[in-house]
Amino acid sequence: MKGFTFTVVFIMLITCFACRNVCCTENKTDAQQTDKTAPEFFKDGMSYAQKGMTEKAKDAFDKAIKLDPELSGKAHYMLGMAYMQKNMLKNAIAEYEKAAQFNPEIIPLHINLANAYLAIGRFDKVITEYETMAEIDPKAAWPHYNLANLYAQKKMYRDAIREYEQAVSINPSGLKDVYFQLGLACQKMKMFDKAVAEYEKAISKNPKHYKAHYNTGIIYYTLKKVDKAISSYKKALKIKPDYAEAFANLGLAYHAKEEYILAANAFNDALAIKPDLGTALFGLSLVSRDQGEYKKAMEHAQKAKETGLRVSDKFIKKLEDKLKEEETVK
Repeated sequence: MKGFTFTVVFIMLITCFACRNVCCTENKTDAQQTDKTAPEFFKDGMSYAQKGMTEKAKDAFDKAIKLDPELSGKAHYMLGMAYMQKNMLKNAIAEYEKAAQFNPEIIPLHINLANAYLAIGRFDKVITEYETMAEIDPKAAWPHYNLANLYAQKKMYRDAIREYEQAVSINPSGLKDVYFQLGLACQKMKMFDKAVAEYEKAISKNPKHYKAHYNTGIIYYTLKKVDKAISSYKKALKIKPDYAEAFANLGLAYHAKEEYILAANAFNDALAIKPDLGTALFGLSLVSRDQGEYKKAMEHAQKAKETGLRVSDKFIKKLEDKLKEEETVK
């Protein structure tokens, strides 16, 4: 019995010492972890973030912030970027917003916020971010330019014009295609004189700007200044000879002058480049109708409709009536 008791006690002592050693090891590990500095935790967070391990990154950044609150802005910003890369947009926005509380004047932060809000369709928030950027750097033209582009995409052309003009007032020559975009917004608002003036500025900056010539032609045609429209379309085609839409519009301009052969040639040139161009097919229908070739006119009109172009029922009905008249005469 004594031997048995001694053995049990001995085993219990060994077990206690073993447990003590384990506990000491665990405590040492905890101590080692708490010995890490805030920059070391921040570095860990960066490493995890780059690997897309957002939860571990968040944990490391939280520890860094706890030890050094001044790292808060950077930590939330980096975590926001990690969430953004994983398309976790709401999480990214939450982190960027926290970062902005600590570093409200860092423009890249607001750019990322604007992109995240744009991705989830919060156009109002995108506007706010670009307005904030403009306030941070009043001498920067690009926030106004980007904001103008957003307004234009939303067909808010009056607001777009305001922002384009603000951008130009800050930087008259450093923004790509700003005069063309301003002209386009003015054209949409039927501010035709101003639109032409802006297109002319775009052309002066880039003499090969065929779209500016083309849009100028559209305006002149709308204003019934057909010769000027023809001149503008020809300038566009000289720069871009395969511009099917310019050929089609040139054909319409010739048709307005009743120069039917030139009109038909222009429409056929357009179709040689783009066989399913509805405006060119309809243009040939107009020429055929005006030359009394109603069967051809109907064929071209039907082909134009097949491309998705809206051809009025009234136009088709008149062609049908003419064809019936021809049959009656026969």
